Amino acid sequence: MAPGGGGPGVKRPKPDEDEATKKLLQNNKYFTWDDPDSDIIVQRCEKEKAPPYFIPDKDLTRLRTLANNAKVTATYKLTGQGIKIVCPTVEEYNKMGRLLKTWKYHFYTHDLPGSRPFKVVIRGLGDFSVESVTAALKQEKLEPLKVFKMTRRDQQEKNYRDHLFLVHFPKGATTLKRLKEIKALDQIIVQWETYRGANRSVTQCQNCLAFGHGTRNCFMDTRCTNCGGKHKNEDCIAETKCGNCQGKHQGTDAQCPARNKFIEIRKKASGPKKVTRVQPVINNDNFPPLPVPVVVPKPAPPKVPIPGFPKEELVRIFLEMSDALNSCVTRAEVIKTLGVFVIKYGR
Repeated sequence: MAPGGGGPGVKRPKPDEDEATKKLLQNNKYFTWDDPDSDIIVQRCEKEKAPPYFIPDKDLTRLRTLANNAKVTATYKLTGQGIKIVCPTVEEYNKMGRLLKTWKYHFYTHDLPGSRPFKVVIRGLGDFSVESVTAALKQEKLEPLKVFKMTRRDQQEKNYRDHLFLVHFPKGATTLKRLKEIKALDQIIVQWETYRGANRSVTQCQNCLAFGHGTRNCFMDTRCTNCGGKHKNEDCIAETKCGNCQGKHQGTDAQCPARNKFIEIRKKASGPKKVTRVQPVINNDNFPPLPVPVVVPKPAPPKVPIPGFPKEELVRIFLEMSDALNSCVTRAEVIKTLGVFVIKYGR
């Protein structure tokens, strides 16, 4: 038989298991997360919902006129902080973002569900600059979106031997399993791990210092962490002053009253709404007494006389059976005698 004919002893080639798994996950609309240790990159096929834009501007008429002239489909809502823009599709969302930059609006938004970067932490490096770490990654044919130098909370109390770096990769560009195959960067042995994120009560933008959104999607004016002014931190020469509550602390202080106020407002907005119910007045007019049902007792069934033997006849049968049983020797004779009496008088 020709090779590949499927005869005995010939193994048919199995389909690519990774490709089959990938197709299965792509067709599964309930699949919601990636395995960081897996080498399979899955692109979801569910429809993405575009996040809103927020603009600290009250001139809705001008904004609608510009958007309508550019043929951008969107809905608008006036809020206490400005204007909220919601686009029906991702295409309209991207178009609106480009136009807002062209019109030089200050705004912020959030990540698209499918565009959130893959975040990893590199351990083992020295006190390097962000630029040198980025160059070392590119030598390994990696293209990071952003590299951040992380600061430990107890950095001053403990003398750590290494420094941590947070790296953002485009979603689907690589996996943790592939990164772990890179044992060293710039001749220094490193360890890779998934970024878990800090357990923060609220997100604060490091660009405009506002609460509720991240730095990556903020296009507001840059504000100084030290004084709240519209300049970079390294250019600040003013006294410490919070840009959110005007207190004598930095704008990123965890005990800031403005932060706590934002947390309380968000809890009230996201918590269950209290429904005030009016208790009904209970009286005879609203709730009249129910009628008492009349129970008719059922008649007792008539007594049917049970057939039996007269007393004299019972005594005679008992004496006769006693005489017969006294003459029995074996158990079999006793049973036979009883059977005879049952047949004789049981009819």
